[in-house]
Amino acid sequence: MLDNKVHQFLTDNQFSRLHINPIDKCQKQVQHVLQICNSIINKQQVTYLIQKQPTPPTLQARLKLHKPGIPIRPIVNNINTPTHKTAKHVSKLLKDYLTLNNEYIVQNSVDIAQNISNLRINPNCRIISCDITDLYVNIPIQEVLHVTKHFLHQNKMETQSKEQIIAILKEILAQNYFCFNNEFCQPTKGIAMGSPTSGIMAEIFLQYYEDIYIKHLPENRSILFYACYVGDTLIIYDQTFIHADTVTARLNAVHKKIIFKPTLESNNNIRYLDLLLKRKDNHSELDIYRKPISKAYIESLYRKPTAT
Repeated sequence: MLDNKVHQFLTDNQFSRLHINPIDKCQKQVQHVLQICNSIINKQQVTYLIQKQPTPPTLQARLKLHKPGIPIRPIVNNINTPTHKTAKHVSKLLKDYLTLNNEYIVQNSVDIAQNISNLRINPNCRIISCDITDLYVNIPIQEVLHVTKHFLHQNKMETQSKEQIIAILKEILAQNYFCFNNEFCQPTKGIAMGSPTSGIMAEIFLQYYEDIYIKHLPENRSILFYACYVGDTLIIYDQTFIHADTVTARLNAVHKKIIFKPTLESNNNIRYLDLLLKRKDNHSELDIYRKPISKAYIESLYRKPTAT
C-alpha cells in the first residue's frame, strides 16, 4: 500500500524520472558556486562544505494514519548529499541576516498554548485549522528567490553578499531530486523536501504573503486569533461576521499555488499539532492529542510471516 501511495504522490505532483544519477554533475556545480562566493564563504569553509563521497537524496514515506484516506508524509534524507552542508550553512546565514516579523509564526505547541490560554472568546466564535496541501512541492523556486532577495534588501545587506547568497540558494534549490526504489525522480516545481533550507524558505515565502494579505485580518472583529506553524494554520473567528467558507476562500486567494485544506471543529473540539482544543462559551481549553493508530496497522507490524 505504501509504495502505491508514494507512486500516486509522485504522479499527482508531476515528478519526472531521471535516466541517470546526477550526483557527479551536482557535486561539480556545488564546488563551483562555493568557490565564486568568496564574500560570504572563505577558503577554509569551502573545504569543509564540499561533501566528501556524496550520496544521492533518498525518499521515504510515513503514513498519516490519523488523516482521512491515510495520505503519506514524504521524507527526503539529504544527509551526505552534495548540498547538505552548504544548505545548513546558508540556512544559518539567512537566520543571522534576516529579521523576519514572525508575528503569527509559532514554534511549537507550547507557543500555541501560551497564546490562546488567556484569549477570551464569545459563544459565536468557532475554530478552524487549515493545512497547506503539499507545501514544499508547490513553492515556486524563482518566486521564493525573489522574495528572499526582497527581505535581504529590506535588511540592508551589502549587494555582493546578497547576490552570492541568492546564487548559492539557486543551486541548492535546483538540486531537487531523490532516489526511490532505485529510480531517480525530480519534481517540475517546488523546493526540496528535507533540505536544511526548506524550512526557512517556506517561512520566508509564507511570511511575505501573510504580511500582504493576512496581516490585516485579525485587525477587525471577524478574526480573533491567527497562528501558523509551517503549513498548518489555526484560526478562531466570529461567525457573526464571517463564515468558515469565507475564511478558507480568503486564504486560498492569497496564491494560486498554495491550497489550504480546512478542518472544522467537531463537537466544539479541534486538533492542532499535538493539542486538542476544546471550545467553551467564553474561553478555550487545551488537552494533549494523541494521534490514533489503526488496529489493522498495529497488527500488521507484529504479524508473523507465513511459513513457505
